[in-house]
Amino acid sequence: MLTGRPPRELTRKATRWLTLAAGLAVQPTAALATDGADVLLVIDPTDPVSMMVGHYYQNARGVPDNQVVYMPIATSPYLSFREFQLPAIRAVVDQRDLGLLIDYIVLAPSTTFANFVPNTFVDSCSPVSRFSITSAYASLYLDDVFVQGNIPILYNNPFGGSLSTATVPFEGFSSYSSGFPNANGSRVLISSLLGYTGERGNTVQEILDMIDRSVAADGTHPAGTVYYMQTTDAARSGPRHGTYPAAVSEIQALGDDAEHLMATLPIGRHDALGVMSGFASTNIDQADFTLLPGAFADHLTSFAATFDTSAQTKASEWIRKGASGTFGTVQEPCNYPNKFPHARAHLFYHQGLPLGAAAFRSLRAFPVQGLLLGDPLTSPFDTPPSVTATVVSSVPGSVSISLAASTTKPSVPAPAFGRFFVNGTISGFVLNNSTGALNTTALADGWHEVVVSVIDSSPVRSSATDSVGIVVSNVGRMVEVVSAPASAALDETIEIDARVLGPHGASELRVLQNGRTVATAPGSQARLMVPVNLLGEGESRVQIEAVFADGMLVRSEPRAITVTAGTPNATPTVPRAFTVSELLTPEVDVLLALPFSTDGDMALLTFEVLQAPAQASINTGSGGAAVMVTPNAGAAGLDRLVYRVTGPGGSAEGLIRIGYDGEWPDDRTGDGSVDADDLYALHQSPADLNADGTADQADLAFLEAIVRAELPIDR
Repeated sequence: MLTGRPPRELTRKATRWLTLAAGLAVQPTAALATDGADVLLVIDPTDPVSMMVGHYYQNARGVPDNQVVYMPIATSPYLSFREFQLPAIRAVVDQRDLGLLIDYIVLAPSTTFANFVPNTFVDSCSPVSRFSITSAYASLYLDDVFVQGNIPILYNNPFGGSLSTATVPFEGFSSYSSGFPNANGSRVLISSLLGYTGERGNTVQEILDMIDRSVAADGTHPAGTVYYMQTTDAARSGPRHGTYPAAVSEIQALGDDAEHLMATLPIGRHDALGVMSGFASTNIDQADFTLLPGAFADHLTSFAATFDTSAQTKASEWIRKGASGTFGTVQEPCNYPNKFPHARAHLFYHQGLPLGAAAFRSLRAFPVQGLLLGDPLTSPFDTPPSVTATVVSSVPGSVSISLAASTTKPSVPAPAFGRFFVNGTISGFVLNNSTGALNTTALADGWHEVVVSVIDSSPVRSSATDSVGIVVSNVGRMVEVVSAPASAALDETIEIDARVLGPHGASELRVLQNGRTVATAPGSQARLMVPVNLLGEGESRVQIEAVFADGMLVRSEPRAITVTAGTPNATPTVPRAFTVSELLTPEVDVLLALPFSTDGDMALLTFEVLQAPAQASINTGSGGAAVMVTPNAGAAGLDRLVYRVTGPGGSAEGLIRIGYDGEWPDDRTGDGSVDADDLYALHQSPADLNADGTADQADLAFLEAIVRAELPIDR
């Protein structure tokens, strides 16, 4: 899917409708999906575990390429986090037009579980100095409130509130109040950490196993029992065990099983679909009971997700035991019931809500200190519809796609229509069992992924998605992968041959992984070298992107590359940095990756901005492999950002060439290609093409190198 900055002609948004049966009018709404269609997946590009497990989750859940973000996951304290991570996420959502899509922010495994948050939340019981990392991301639309300080620790959770038993689906674009949609309410998102990999956390294999069983559990309607455990620990069982009898009756009324037991764990029971208990410490892993795939389990305690202390049983033990999700606090929270999942969390889950939405709906207070651990999309108690999208025909300016959708949910009709998303934007609608014509005139040439979503009319508004690849060729600009290996070891470097087809020459070729640049070369044909450890272990999809002189970005069809285990080079060479081009719009925030490659340990790399753009402000966050750039009002012409990447083998400098809201000057003649004619034009009208501050012979050499494709791959 097209990622990063859209082509220049897409920056002025226009609604593109599919041809429908006469008289049908539908308002755009977001897709509510338990697959990855409504997920923004955050991966740390310098953490091999984050890369490997993040990509594994992307493939398992079908998270579109356009919805993967590579950036540092955490910065502490929270004020620093809200100055970099939150605006970076907002910039990505805006850049990629994902505002109607994103319900969940899923964090790839990390060794971070909390932010330091002084003087923000107040509690007369115990000082609040930590904000869980998942709740920090979930506060994307609340941080302007929280930054004011002196926020009561029991600040209302808009999606929880009154804890009505009504079935209410979660929509990230909607505002809520007291658990129901309300235009005057507040927006929130649901965030989950796939796994904590530090001390007292989970192993990589345990996290992968959790993902596998969670995906496999979806839609299975498993037979089993929710166990509500009333213990003798009054401080930890007492806040919730009074709610158990009603929850048991409510789950049984749905035709499912639940029991209220007087014990710490459901010993001897091997059919647990959920466990809610209250204790400080016990051996979950060795206890004689079984959690079934898809189970949610937790124990109300002070330090379940406070991984930097050995006190008390950790939430990670529930994952190790077989749970798909759990909840714990990152510091002493005091035992306010509103801070912890209510007994009705399992009711909401059995109603068909995904695990993350069910747990979040049961929290009456916003979970400042609460960490959601596991796969929030797990949905064993729902029956999603099925959907198949097929490209029927393609002509210049239009692609026809057919839709077939059905459901086996009793008393629920098949979805009446589907929504088409291209590059994150709702691009049209089509009736079920019909064909719609997708207008492609506003799309760049090249390959695009069209995500098709259908939603049923049941109370949980179950959804499903399918995707089809389309190739647009309206102005004759295409790029292809000539050759690339299907697999490689982690300690190898691979060669990818690529070329532009057609009469228009490109100024630059890039290898992209989910929109992230991992190799570059000038010109229209090149052999690009990619150290495999940069892609991460597991299966990845890479594309070639051609950058044309007028700013159009054209992408090839993705190629899958399976990366097998290996060891980074013990004596790494100097890391590589690249020269890349970016078109930016004045006063619009953008998250820019600092492209790099290395054959060594990525975790040992450091990044530094040597020269900031003259016409923009930047935010480097904690110094990771991405920066926030905000062009000034009136920014125009060329600019540059120079950065350095340093590792054990040495350092290298890279250049991001920035153009503001206009065409690249490399095409001096305006014929849509960069060729020898542009050299003659540059002689007649000198210009600072390489953005070094002077119009001189170096600019001629720069353009000549582009024409001859002789610029070095690394700079």
